[in-house]
Amino acid sequence: MPGNTAVRSRILTWYGRVGRELPWRKTRDPYAIAVSEVMLQQTQVDRVKPKFLAWRRAWPTTKSLAKAPLAEVLKLWSGLGYNSRAMRLRLAAREVMTRHNGRWPRTVEELQALPGFGPYTAGAVATFAYRQRVPVIDTNIRRVMSRIFFGARGTANEKALVKKVTELLPTTRPDVWNHALMDLGAMVCVARKPKCEECPVKNLCRAYPAILEKQPTVKKSPKPKFEITDRYWRGRIIVVATQSGRITLPELKQKMVKFGSINRARFIRILHDLEKAGLITSPLPAGRQGRRMISISD
Repeated sequence: MPGNTAVRSRILTWYGRVGRELPWRKTRDPYAIAVSEVMLQQTQVDRVKPKFLAWRRAWPTTKSLAKAPLAEVLKLWSGLGYNSRAMRLRLAAREVMTRHNGRWPRTVEELQALPGFGPYTAGAVATFAYRQRVPVIDTNIRRVMSRIFFGARGTANEKALVKKVTELLPTTRPDVWNHALMDLGAMVCVARKPKCEECPVKNLCRAYPAILEKQPTVKKSPKPKFEITDRYWRGRIIVVATQSGRITLPELKQKMVKFGSINRARFIRILHDLEKAGLITSPLPAGRQGRRMISISD
């Protein structure tokens, strides 16, 4: 197995030369870092950068976000997808204000207790805001570490992977190390067609020989067109609702026509899902569905 010291040294040297300059890497404000990490969940960096900067202008502090109307939060979030992330981020800000006197928790356990904070997000805030030596395993780090230490197919189980990631963490500036691994995965050790010739640890990587031989990979099933997914329609409904304020069900359905065709049963089901998630509300009794008013929750 490759030596830890050599792997770490080469990757850090590489990062010092070509690491990405990202706005959330210029601060240790746990609130700003939390915003960036929630935005980056399943969203590309280039789409997040302008939204992050706009968010920081609109709500520069935890307190300002906690007081923000949900409709305004969702309006700014539009385009990032998975609107429930924005709702939970606002809830987390409110909890920090009420339960932690406006100060973000420092421990992974306390951070993970916040709405929408799983092990990764909690660990990311702990290491990037407070420089704590905790394992942070996102998609890029998982792929890099699996290839280097466990081979092309990344056969390590979760326990072995976490152990190796923790073992590699330096005692000083673990945040820089985690950023370095993320950048290596995003820029060089990519999922498809990795750029092995640019990799600083290619001759230490257990996967390199197999990738070099162009080992065949299992073909993935084609993904459904985004326009026909429930996620697509949830996003369109939120956009119309934030722009319209309160709107009747027939009016909402009519405005959805410009986005494509969706049958009534599916449309109603998606509305129920959004209502259950706390993103929209129907304040009037159902009665005849035509009288229902749809609006963003608050």
